[in-house]
Amino acid sequence: MRAARDSAPKPGELKPSQEHVAATTGSTPFVDRLGIDMVDIFVGPEKKQFRIHKAFLCSRIDFFHKMFTGDFKEAKEGVAFMLEDDPAAFDLLMEWVYNPNPLKLRSFESRASVESEGRGPWDAVGFYALAKKLCLPDLQNMIITVLIKYHIKFNTLPSYEFATRAYALTSDDSPLSRYALYSIYYVIQGSESRYLRDDWPTSDLQKLFLDHPNFAAAYIELSRSEDATDPRHSSKCAFHVHGDEDTCPFNHKKRKSSERASAEEHVKKRTKVEEQEDIEDNEDYENNGIPEL
Repeated sequence: MRAARDSAPKPGELKPSQEHVAATTGSTPFVDRLGIDMVDIFVGPEKKQFRIHKAFLCSRIDFFHKMFTGDFKEAKEGVAFMLEDDPAAFDLLMEWVYNPNPLKLRSFESRASVESEGRGPWDAVGFYALAKKLCLPDLQNMIITVLIKYHIKFNTLPSYEFATRAYALTSDDSPLSRYALYSIYYVIQGSESRYLRDDWPTSDLQKLFLDHPNFAAAYIELSRSEDATDPRHSSKCAFHVHGDEDTCPFNHKKRKSSERASAEEHVKKRTKVEEQEDIEDNEDYENNGIPEL
């Protein structure tokens, strides 16, 4: 105890730091994770070339892991073509792949302003469609979360063009299409509808109903079951790709609630085990009496 006190620094006595020194000098975990093998992906009709670290890409996206490590032609040649996809959306995807924080996207607001009439710096519909195609539900949730925050900040809602593209590029029942559906429903039937006719002309909305019969059917069903409310202020997970009881990394309250529920369940299980042990101890006592010491 005295030796410990003697070794403690005295007031005002400066000591050299004792940083952790790696056991192996020259350790390069980041470069090792990237790997040296590259793959080329040509995107869009103009075949925009993206040269990407194979190991890193395959570790982040299972779609490409299967493509470049299986028996496909792409795996043997290290080349793939995605001619029907948008290079701008793929560029966003690659920026996300290389970002060390998987919950971070390129800013949707940094270059946007009121003067831009609410147009964000990247195409949310195109990016969402690509994420859906590649089976990346967490990325889909992140995109729509960022999008709705942006719509709230600039007081905008999906346009006719947005709804048309959402239905054309994703699917009738995708969360993005549902967000567009609820938005158009609010525009037509909501409390502010009479002030929005110029920005959402009847002719455009009529075309939306005619071009997308499934949208029209979903609209009728929605109007028969729910009042028109602003979808931007729905629950944070209302337009996410997960079940009601699943933990959501983008919803702090839901995550905390899930953690709390998990902790409570653990306590209940532990209590049940302890009660069972008490019952067994009592049975031993009744059968055998007090054990000898």
